[in-house]
Amino acid sequence: MRSAWLLVLLVTLAAGTAHARGGGPIAGLNEAELAEWKRGFDLFRNKLFVEEGLGPGFNNQGRCYACHRNPALGGQSPKMITRFGRTEGGVYDPLTALGGPVLQERGITAHCTEVVPPTANVVIQRNATFIFGAGLIDAIPDQQILDRQAAEQAEDPARAGRAHMVQSVSDGLQHVGRFGWKAHQGRLIDSVGEAMLNEMGFTNPLFPTETAPNGDLALLAECDKVPDPEDTGDFLKTVTFLLRFLGPLTGGASAMGVL
Repeated sequence: MRSAWLLVLLVTLAAGTAHARGGGPIAGLNEAELAEWKRGFDLFRNKLFVEEGLGPGFNNQGRCYACHRNPALGGQSPKMITRFGRTEGGVYDPLTALGGPVLQERGITAHCTEVVPPTANVVIQRNATFIFGAGLIDAIPDQQILDRQAAEQAEDPARAGRAHMVQSVSDGLQHVGRFGWKAHQGRLIDSVGEAMLNEMGFTNPLFPTETAPNGDLALLAECDKVPDPEDTGDFLKTVTFLLRFLGPLTGGASAMGVL
């Protein structure tokens, strides 16, 4: 009986490990699309250098993969990201004037590194979010989500979900929020552009203004010598392409997906 139980446990653990794999492209991409996906894969994994626009502040290793790698590309990381702000009179201030809401824990030089400002009374740490299958989520029409909301409200208003509507940076339209810490981004490309800025200090066409370390513009001018936007759009579009066609967790990840 003990041997049988152990066999079941081993099979269950093995199945769980296989199911946890991911990070490969979805099926059905043609040769050109796979080549573009692979280019995005390389940009996602490779470290960004100061000469390319990293900093002045950044988190982890200065590459997307550092925070999205467990159990494979698109997953999480044991590294925690710090967010700060201030709540006063029931109103929340992300303290963007002081470098918020994301703390860049590392700098291209020591004096370019941020600290949590003393005025912050909200300080939290969170893991990076999973982005497996993000493109599938991005592809859900807003109206489909709103129709589901209406159906739930008609059935039981007290328990119905409520869509969080946000304005997109990329097209200026209202979309159902579905990405970010509080579903504050409605389109995948907006979420990628914001992460480039907040996590790597990598300005781009959607977020072209650098975040000054703790809001110190003089320090920004001293530390950041690469003209903005540091990415002309190639990194933004290519990494968005990667994530748009990044598959969900499956039991049959490609060899590329389990690196």
